[in-house]
Amino acid sequence: MSLTITGKAAHIAPRRRPSQGPRGKTADQSSRKQSVKQQKQQEEEEEENERERIRKEEIQREIEEQYQAEKLQRKQYVHEFQELQKRRDSLSEKEKRSRRNTTTQILARGNEVSLNGETWCQLPPYHPPIPAIISDRSQYSQRVGRDRSFYDAYPRDRREYSVPCFPRSRHGHSSGMRERSFVMSQTLEREESLMDTLEEAMERNTQLEKEITSTRERELDNEKVINTLSSRIKNIELEKKEEIEAMMNEKKSLLEELLHMQKRIDELAPACAEKELKIVTADNEKHDLSKRLRMANSDISQLQATIMHLREDISAKDNEIKVLNDEVVYVKSRVLVLEGDLQDVRTKDAENQERINGFLQDAKEVELTRHNEKRLVDKVLEENSSLIKENARLATKLSRLESIDFTLKQKELKEAQTNGELVTEMRAALQLEKSSSHSLLNKLEIMRQRCEELEKSILDREKTEDDNIAERSRVEKELNALHALSKSLSAENKLLREEKLTNEEIIDELKGKIRALEMSIRSSQDIYHEKERQNAAKIEELEVEALQKHQKYLQVQEISKTLQQITALLPAKTSSMTQLSQKDCPK
Repeated sequence: MSLTITGKAAHIAPRRRPSQGPRGKTADQSSRKQSVKQQKQQEEEEEENERERIRKEEIQREIEEQYQAEKLQRKQYVHEFQELQKRRDSLSEKEKRSRRNTTTQILARGNEVSLNGETWCQLPPYHPPIPAIISDRSQYSQRVGRDRSFYDAYPRDRREYSVPCFPRSRHGHSSGMRERSFVMSQTLEREESLMDTLEEAMERNTQLEKEITSTRERELDNEKVINTLSSRIKNIELEKKEEIEAMMNEKKSLLEELLHMQKRIDELAPACAEKELKIVTADNEKHDLSKRLRMANSDISQLQATIMHLREDISAKDNEIKVLNDEVVYVKSRVLVLEGDLQDVRTKDAENQERINGFLQDAKEVELTRHNEKRLVDKVLEENSSLIKENARLATKLSRLESIDFTLKQKELKEAQTNGELVTEMRAALQLEKSSSHSLLNKLEIMRQRCEELEKSILDREKTEDDNIAERSRVEKELNALHALSKSLSAENKLLREEKLTNEEIIDELKGKIRALEMSIRSSQDIYHEKERQNAAKIEELEVEALQKHQKYLQVQEISKTLQQITALLPAKTSSMTQLSQKDCPK
């Protein structure tokens, strides 16, 4: 996207060539139309650029709002996660307190055993039922002080685990011994089976303890992993915040540079416009001066042609004077009048010479000013306005000089016409006074003198024309100098335009860098969101695994406690059974 220049630089008029004649007028009209079209196009481009700028600002605001919303969501997520951790910690503390405060109760339900009714553990099929063991143990304390006969005669519900205790028969001592030996063998077998089950239970208990320790270690590892992940997430958030702040600072610095470059372009734009206007005015002045020079050259050529005609007329007049010797008497009467006219002409010539001297002084002053201007060429860039004013003043002086020259030429033409009229009058007088030849001889001498004076005046006029030609050459030189100055100004304008293009390229590069930074910020934000989601999913999975492992750990602890209680109960039962069997054996 190319940077469009807004402000004063957008209304810089293009450089136009001066028009010539009707075609020049049509070209001026077409150039004006083109300039109007270009201005309209520039205004439309400015409106489009303003719309694009507004749209970009809206997009940037939306991005900032999204970033703020995402930031709030992250904060909410972190707050919820902390609350969940607090709740879990509080629940674990409550469970620990409840476990410390509650009394353990062994509950039986068929082939299942539980502590306090929380978790139920299924016993193996060969294991004796717990209620019977508990009831037998409670009944054993009551039976210790009773007699053997009452104990033998006491009827009770016998189970698989219980020792068969038959009443004494009347058949004799042999049957009693058999029964006792059978009971002892059964009790020994059951004790062996119970010891095997105890060993298996102890092995299982050790395995469960190992599993509990491993699960604890895993839980600790998981907690460490969770802590490391949370610390990493915090570090990543801090790094991302720092990166975003750095990117925002870079963006601000780039925007400041863009604004500085835009201000510089806006500051340079009026100077470019002024210089282009100066170039256009210099071209127009040059064109006007060239027109005036052409007109002056044409006037000079016309005057030269008239002078040639006058010379031819004078030669013809000389021939006619030789013929008009008879008209001398009448001419003597008119000599006085002619002398007055000659005095008037001389006064006019003196005035013209004074004017020419004034013009020469003005020209010298102009030359002095031109020398001063040549000395001040190094300061042309700083004093363009003063140079333009001086050029305008010189142009006015030139126009004034040309107007004076034109008036002089008109006066000369009028004098030539008056001289022609006088010649016609003289011809008429000579035709009327052909008889007076002696007077005409004197008149011829006077006329010859007058012709000599006229020739001298013509030579003086030629000299003045040469001076005018020199002045015109000097003016042409000045115009060439102005043309060179306009070329230098155009070169400076080209340099300024090149600087403007380089500044625009730099601005485009800066905008590209800003876009790349925005894209990198967006990509980093996307990566950060994906990592947050992945971390959240991992944390949830780890939490679920930790909860499952904690539940398994609690179950294993309860099972181990139940097994320990069962193992604590079983040796007492077996010892009581062995004591009873030892008492029954001697009888």
